[in-house]
Amino acid sequence: MSVLSKMNAISEKVASMPTFNRSMVANELVIIARLISERRITAAEMEGICPSCAEKMRAHGIASVPESVVASSRKADKWKTMPEGWTRKSRREYWESLTGDAEHKVTLCIDKMTGHIDDPGAFCAALADRVEGKEWRSER
Repeated sequence: MSVLSKMNAISEKVASMPTFNRSMVANELVIIARLISERRITAAEMEGICPSCAEKMRAHGIASVPESVVASSRKADKWKTMPEGWTRKSRREYWESLTGDAEHKVTLCIDKMTGHIDDPGAFCAALADRVEGKEWRSER
């Protein structure tokens, strides 16, 4: 039975459910459909993108991952090796110029970068990780 056939069979069952449950299941079906239809990166392909990631995939028996996972992690990786001419000090100065003494620095960074780059959330979180360390993530 194909994935589409399975989803159609599930959809028919969902139609007989109460409205609240139908809505929840429909949302889950949409997420599943996106994951199924999204291009996947194999461990062999990952080797050329991120060798350590490919190693982890193999160690955990993961044959492939959605391309969107790779794209978001690659954005974060860009701060590990800085652009030419940048130093730790200049990276920190850039971060401070974006956030100042704000209490919620990443939120402020996202607000300032929205409209200027593709994924301000990933950009600001990765920059915060490199400047502040990852401890800020647990301060919710």
